[in-house]
Amino acid sequence: MIKQFFKDRDCSTMVRPVENERDLQRLQSLPDSEFRPEFKAQVTNLRNRIYKRTRPKMLNGKALTGEMLLELCMAYTDAINTGSVPNIQTAWSYVCQNECQRAINGCIKAYEDQISGPLQEAKDSMNVGILKDANVSIREACVLRFRREAMGGGDGQDMVQELEIKLRNSIIEKYKQVK
Repeated sequence: MIKQFFKDRDCSTMVRPVENERDLQRLQSLPDSEFRPEFKAQVTNLRNRIYKRTRPKMLNGKALTGEMLLELCMAYTDAINTGSVPNIQTAWSYVCQNECQRAINGCIKAYEDQISGPLQEAKDSMNVGILKDANVSIREACVLRFRREAMGGGDGQDMVQELEIKLRNSIIEKYKQVK
């Protein structure tokens, strides 16, 4: 399976990090200065080789962030721990949903931050039209931001559209509170 899933692979042999057998048993507690110079040089070379070859993990044409990769790994681990076979599509849907929820939260926060200025201006001038106009433009800017940040693909597009409706409804509720 490793050969099938990792067609491009590389192996490296390294010298023992320390000479002393007791030190070998407690490597994690040793400072770097205790390691053999040859070992430290090999680690540096290996890191450089990894950094040069490593590309972002892609799934359905989207680059995964570290947080998204962690969520994906957790979904796979949960599937394995419950005795089922990890399902890439289910795990991807989970990641997409979390990213969309994060985007919704960010957009609602942005709406709250941006509407406060026009709210004060409307209070000062006693002109509700200012607030109404600001609401429309801020809402649409937040929806565009959500569309840029939301993750989906294939079946995930339906979820993104449902969550966009959720965002619009949340903004309507915020506007009612502001009004």
